Amino acid sequence: MLPVVETEEQWDAIVRDEAVMRPGAETLCAELGLAGLPLERFAEGSVPVYAVGDAHVLKLFPGGPYVGSGGRQGALAAGEDATSTAGATC
Repeated sequence: MLPVVETEEQWDAIVRDEAVMRPGAETLCAELGLAGLPLERFAEGSVPVYAVGDAHVLKLFPGGPYVGSGGRQGALAAGEDATSTAGATC
C-alpha cells in the first residue's frame, strides 16, 4: 500500500511524491468505505493530508520502525492508537 519508512531521509524522499502517496491514500479510503469520494491533497504540512469528500480528512503518518524512533515524527506514536488504520487516521 505505502512503502515502509525507517529513516527521516526515507520519509523526506517520499512525503511529497504524489505518485507514491496518492495510490496508498486511495487504497486506505477504499478500505475505510470511502471509495469514490473526491480526494484532494492539501498543499501545506509536514505529513500528507487529504480532504475526502466534504466530510472526512485522511492524514498519513509514517509507519514501521520510524514511528517510534524519536525525532519530529516520534511524538506521533503516542496518539496513533486512538483512530489509526495502517498508519493513517480518518
